Amino acid sequence: MSYIACATGEDRRPVLPPTSGVPLVRTSASAASWTLSVDGVGGRAEDLAQHLWHHPDGAFGYAGIIYNWPELTRRLRAVVDARTEITSCAHAIALLLRHDPQWTLANVNGKFAAVDVTAHTITCWRDKIGEEQLYHGGGPRRFVAASTVLSVAESLGTARIVVPDSFRVFETPVGAETMLEGVSKLPPGSVLTRDAAEGRVTTRTYWQVEPGETTESDEDVVAGFRDLLFDAITLRMDGGANSCFLSGGQDSSFVAGALARLGSPPRFAFTTAFAELDHVYNEAPYAALAAKHSGAEHVVLEPNASDFATHYPKTIEVLGEVKANAAHFIEYWIARAAAERGITRLFSGYGADESLGGEVRYLVGYLDRDRATAMRLAQEHPLLRDYRPLFEKIATVPQDADEALKYFTLMKRGDASGGDGPHLALVRSLFAAAGDRLVDQMGIVDTAISGQPLLDTARVDKYWGVDKICPFLDHRVITAAYALPERLKIRDLTTKVALRLASAGIVPDEITHRPTKVGFAFPHNHGPYQRFLSDLADRFAVRTGRPVRVDPSRGRYDRTLLMAASEEILRRRVEDVPVGVRTGEGG
Repeated sequence: MSYIACATGEDRRPVLPPTSGVPLVRTSASAASWTLSVDGVGGRAEDLAQHLWHHPDGAFGYAGIIYNWPELTRRLRAVVDARTEITSCAHAIALLLRHDPQWTLANVNGKFAAVDVTAHTITCWRDKIGEEQLYHGGGPRRFVAASTVLSVAESLGTARIVVPDSFRVFETPVGAETMLEGVSKLPPGSVLTRDAAEGRVTTRTYWQVEPGETTESDEDVVAGFRDLLFDAITLRMDGGANSCFLSGGQDSSFVAGALARLGSPPRFAFTTAFAELDHVYNEAPYAALAAKHSGAEHVVLEPNASDFATHYPKTIEVLGEVKANAAHFIEYWIARAAAERGITRLFSGYGADESLGGEVRYLVGYLDRDRATAMRLAQEHPLLRDYRPLFEKIATVPQDADEALKYFTLMKRGDASGGDGPHLALVRSLFAAAGDRLVDQMGIVDTAISGQPLLDTARVDKYWGVDKICPFLDHRVITAAYALPERLKIRDLTTKVALRLASAGIVPDEITHRPTKVGFAFPHNHGPYQRFLSDLADRFAVRTGRPVRVDPSRGRYDRTLLMAASEEILRRRVEDVPVGVRTGEGG
C-alpha cells in the first residue's frame, strides 16, 4: 500500500502525507525545482524503495500494485539493452514507458498512479480503471500531484469547498471535478503532462471501455469468462494467506469460492450486519454459507449507531470527499478488524455489477421495454417490490423517449443550478459511445459516473494498512464482460446471468439461485443513525443556507440526510481547521 506526491515550482515545501491509522514510511527524491515522495503504509523501507527510481534527469515513482510482472519483465528485456541493470520496480516501469509506451499502457495489469518528474516536465499516469487515485492542481509557478485530494489542497494552501453542478445531480463530482477549489482528479486511463516553462497542462486518454461482440456459443463464452476470472484472481494472489470481504451476494461469494478452488482458500471472510435492518436486509446467513463453502473462518461484525457516530467522521476525513452512500464506513470497519488480525490484503467482489448487468436500475430500464408488465411486476414480485419507486420514476418519462433520458431520470438525485442540459448530454454521449445494447449503455454510464466514488472507498482500507483487491476490475475481465450478449447479463428477472452460470460448483446454489436478493442497505434512516445525521444536516443547512429536503419516494434508499451530514463533516475539516493542521491521527 502506498501513496505518491509530487510538487514542482518555486515553493518546494513537501506535500503532507495522508491521514493514516498505521505508521507511514516515506522515501523521496528532490532537486532545486521539485520533490517526489512515496509513502508506504505499514510496510518496510526496503520494499518501498522499489517504488522510486532516481534517474539522471529527475525521478520516477508509483503508488499501487502491478500484478503481471513476469509479462512486463519479458517485454522489458526485449526492448532494452541486455546489459542494462534494473535497480527497482519503478526503474522497470519507467524504462518500459520510455521505450514502448503504447504496449506498456495497453498491457500493464494493476492499480497504480505514477509520476515522472524533471526540471522541465512532469508526467502523470493513472491505471485503466482508476483503482488508484491521483489529484493535481496549481498555477504557473507551482504544481502539485498526490494520491489524496486533501494533500493537494493543503499543499497549495487554497482548501475551499466548491459544489459542482454534477454533485447536485448525481451525488458525485464527474470526470476531473472534485469538491475542492483548484484541485482536479486525473480520470482513469489517462496521462497528464505539464510543461514547467509555460505551466500548461494537457491530458489524454490512453484506455477506455469499448463494447465488443462474440460469435461463440453461450456455453463457450461462459467457460472462457470463468477461466479469465480465475486468471485475474490467480494474478492477484500474493502467495500468502488471502482473506476477503463477503457480503453473501454472488460477486464476493464467487471470489471466495474461486480462491478455494485455486488452492488458496480465504483465511478470514468478513461480513457486517445491522440489527436495525434484520427485517429487510440481513446477508449474514448467506455469507455464512459462502464462508463454509470456501473454508474461510467467518467473522461477522455488528457495528452500532454509537460506532457509526464515532467513526463515520473519520471516514470522510480520510476520503476528503463526500460519497453517495455509506459503503466506505462498512469498508473502514472491516479493514479495521482485518488489521487487528494482521491481515493486509482483502479480496473484494466489487466491479461485477456495472460490467455484468447487476445493478437494479439496469433491471428497471430493461423491463421498462414493456411498461405495463413492468409496473405489474413492481407491485407483485417479491424481488421488485422494494424498488417500486424506481419503476414509478421511470414511468414519468414517455415510454417512447430515448433510453438515455430514461436512465438519466433514474440516476438524477437533485437539480442543477444551470439546468439538466449538460448532464443529460453527458449521459447521452456515453450511451452513444457504448453501442446499441441497453444494459451495456447503462453499465458504461455507471462506470464513468457512479462507479468512481465506490472505487475511491479503497482509501479507507488503506488507512488501516489493508489493500483492497478487486479481480472483477481486471481490464481484461471488463473488456470480456462488455462483449457478452445481453442475454448473458439479464434474462427475464435474473441479473448477472453469465456469472451465475460460471458459478456452478464455486458458489452455493442457495446464493446463485436466490430469488429475493436486495441491494446494499444501511440503516442511515433509522433511529439513532438518523438522529446523528439529522443534527449534522441541520448544521449544514445553517452553514450553507441550502435546505435539506428528504425525498420520501425513495424510502430507506434516500440518502439526503447522509449526503448533507457528510458534506458538513467535510466542511468542518476543510473550512474550520487551519491549512496544514491534522487532528485525530492514529484512528
